[in-house]
Amino acid sequence: MALLEQFFDCLIKDFRSRVLDLDLIVDGLKKRQVIHSFDDLQVDHVAFRTLGLPFVGAHSLEAVILKLGYTKRESISFDDRNVDAWWYEAPHNDYPKIFISQLRMTQISSRSKDVLRKYMGGISAYPFEDLDVSDGTAVAQALLTPCWTLPTRLDYKALLDDNDYLAWTLYHQYLPSHVSLSVHHLTEGYNTVELFSHFVEDLNLQLNCFGGKIKESQDGLLVQAATVADKILSPFKSESGDFETHDVLGSFVEFIERRFITDGSETYQDAMGRRDGFDYNNSSPLFASTTSYQPELF
Repeated sequence: MALLEQFFDCLIKDFRSRVLDLDLIVDGLKKRQVIHSFDDLQVDHVAFRTLGLPFVGAHSLEAVILKLGYTKRESISFDDRNVDAWWYEAPHNDYPKIFISQLRMTQISSRSKDVLRKYMGGISAYPFEDLDVSDGTAVAQALLTPCWTLPTRLDYKALLDDNDYLAWTLYHQYLPSHVSLSVHHLTEGYNTVELFSHFVEDLNLQLNCFGGKIKESQDGLLVQAATVADKILSPFKSESGDFETHDVLGSFVEFIERRFITDGSETYQDAMGRRDGFDYNNSSPLFASTTSYQPELF
């Protein structure tokens, strides 16, 4: 099995075990005879979140991704969210893109900074610096293995009151925040984000409503939507040193439609002639899939 095949096989297998919405979608598609198995789907990209702190920021993850053969492409600044992001192109079209975001530390409270120092202050080296990238499964397992201890509920809540991205990343660390499914290659009736969204809602899954359920780029060539992350009963370290469980928002599933470029432009064009890259106006509201509040749509 190829290196990247091993890497994504392990990563996606873990994601499916944590994000039950994905298997609900897969089972729904199988019942409607749209696909035979998960392998018939195309994963467009996998996204990760990081914090702008020494040794655990985007660079810690980027170093691994580049060693896997990825090429760094464009960056996007989400000033409304105090987040910067970069996307990376796979060495072969058969493999997903990777999207890494990083929260700026300039706008968080002094209380939150104290909490972060408690858990990450002792990290003095890049966690994946000596990782052997010749084994894709081992690389994925390293990303799935915690680099710092579980927080207490009190500390998690302090960060959640400040910034939901901050709290999510403290708890979930390097776990993927979402997996994005390409829909444009599916059969008619499911091959647009609009149609696919109707199918997802028929499964009684909630969609991210920030900016509207359907997010479309200004050029009309990139369309995205996403579920809202489910609450998962998760372990916390208690103040006494024991463990207790509380609800935490997990990861979510995104679906994406990359339309063909018809005006001859090579900008953001992939090898198949479809719209490549990412879009600020689409991506910014998608971060809110890990927010418990969703606006009402009329």
